[in-house]
Amino acid sequence: MIYFSYAQETLQAVPGEISISLSISGCSINCKGCHSVDTHKSNFGQKLTKQKFLDLLYKHKHISCVLFYGGEWVADELLLYVDIAKQKYLKTAIYTGLELHNLEKKFINAFDYVKTGKYIQKLGAINSKTTNQKFYKIIDGKYIDISSIFLYF
Repeated sequence: MIYFSYAQETLQAVPGEISISLSISGCSINCKGCHSVDTHKSNFGQKLTKQKFLDLLYKHKHISCVLFYGGEWVADELLLYVDIAKQKYLKTAIYTGLELHNLEKKFINAFDYVKTGKYIQKLGAINSKTTNQKFYKIIDGKYIDISSIFLYF
């Protein structure tokens, strides 16, 4: 069972997209300075059901993308929601603290965008010139690094 919280529309999390962003509960990376420490508990928030997800998509029907903040630890379940989003002609994105080489290709290739890299406070977030984080657009299994676009926000 997946739990989520903080469903909100975001305009800058995925460049060029209006996204509904869902924080998926259960992250065990525990980045120092994490702005969502409460989501580290696996049962924080609401249960994500197919009906709840469809209700969110209907409520936010003008979006172009669904962004999951985390969820790679429940990959098989999360892919069910990615498939639903794709059936609705929406793009999908995931923010993960892992690196590309730590993620299964089958899983990551299901998305249109992926942000990788643990948040390291002294290096800054994705919009910092010193960040370790990367943002990729995925096209036909190829990862195109478009991280520099965040420097202009």
